[in-house]
Amino acid sequence: GKIRRDKAGALQETPEWQGLLFLSSGEKDLSGYIEESGAEATGGQNVRMVSIPADVGNGSLYEQTKGTTHGEFARKMKQSYEDNHGTALPPYITHIVNNKQLTKIALKNEADRIKDLLCVATDNRQLQRAAHRFAAVAAALELAIEIDLLPYPKGHGIWAVQTCFTACHPDNASETTEQVKTRNHMQTWFFK
Repeated sequence: GKIRRDKAGALQETPEWQGLLFLSSGEKDLSGYIEESGAEATGGQNVRMVSIPADVGNGSLYEQTKGTTHGEFARKMKQSYEDNHGTALPPYITHIVNNKQLTKIALKNEADRIKDLLCVATDNRQLQRAAHRFAAVAAALELAIEIDLLPYPKGHGIWAVQTCFTACHPDNASETTEQVKTRNHMQTWFFK
């Protein structure tokens, strides 16, 4: 972001964590809505509002119903959501508050480590920013697993986030969104 000066002319401190990560699981992603309006989504917008497909390689979510009907599976998912929504957050926040400095350092180090797992060496800043956001989610999940708030083995949060990241960025793309658009426009123009 832009560095601004305070009233005395000194540089203000730049915050380490900026903005929020939004994940979309809707039928239409952000790009679809923007294109409906006649505009085109930019790479930065796609990094801020990530679209994760429900089918990440093992069939869609509703194809993995564990032997139940689709309707029964949907009802069980809804009931599980209603029974558990928000139950982990209060103890999670309490842990962070009680261990603020240690947790801050651990989460940052873990997020940096996970980002390197997600995003191989690339000059694509959009991909790096997306990997950083996904890595922050994975680090938070791993902390929740470590303090026994989630019933998964260590590493499961990283696996889940890596699966989603790979679904969103299958080639760990070296091209930015703008470069892909330019190439596609040129191909359309030349091979019309």
